[in-house]
Amino acid sequence: MVAMKYLNPQQPKNTHMITFLVGLFTGTFVSLFIIYAILAHVSGIFASAGNTAYMEVVYHVFSMFALISLHCFLYGCNLFMWKSTRINQNFIFDFAPNTALTHRDAFLMSASIMCTVVAALVINLFLRNAGASYANAVPGGLVVLSVGLLFCPFNVFYRSTRYCFMRIMRSIIFSPFYKVLMADFFMADQLTSQVTITLPQLSYNLGFLKCKFL
Repeated sequence: MVAMKYLNPQQPKNTHMITFLVGLFTGTFVSLFIIYAILAHVSGIFASAGNTAYMEVVYHVFSMFALISLHCFLYGCNLFMWKSTRINQNFIFDFAPNTALTHRDAFLMSASIMCTVVAALVINLFLRNAGASYANAVPGGLVVLSVGLLFCPFNVFYRSTRYCFMRIMRSIIFSPFYKVLMADFFMADQLTSQVTITLPQLSYNLGFLKCKFL
């Protein structure tokens, strides 16, 4: 009985609210992206050959969040396929079945991140067109907001998943002092595949934030 408790996949109760929110954030993301594309075209931000500051400052920061959203979406695809093939990923990764993410949760995280990112792009472009001097502080503010949400102690936006992610990152960084589990190995493999993209991007973003806030 004890073995069947862990080996038998325990699927959490499905809720239509998550599916509704996924559709809501996805539709909002598409609408905001269309608005951003129109504003960028009208302001000629891409047509100006000498306007390289916008591309170097804004896109290098927001592409980092787009990469995180892409990872969440692909992880949701993995969860969907594992569920379809009856693979008990919670047992393999040693996740608690009552707090583990489902594919709908991963899609919701991906859609909400992209919706926030594109909304910040639209706000940044509005401020630039209005001539505001603090327009370039929007990407830095988004980074600060994301870090604050990651360490937020309140039970909002999947607190157990956020804390589990931080524990996995701690185990990866201090691997000689912590036991490496399957979830740690899986995350480290994903990070290793992004070395050629993430390291130059991260160094540029840190340099940008240092120039803006110091």
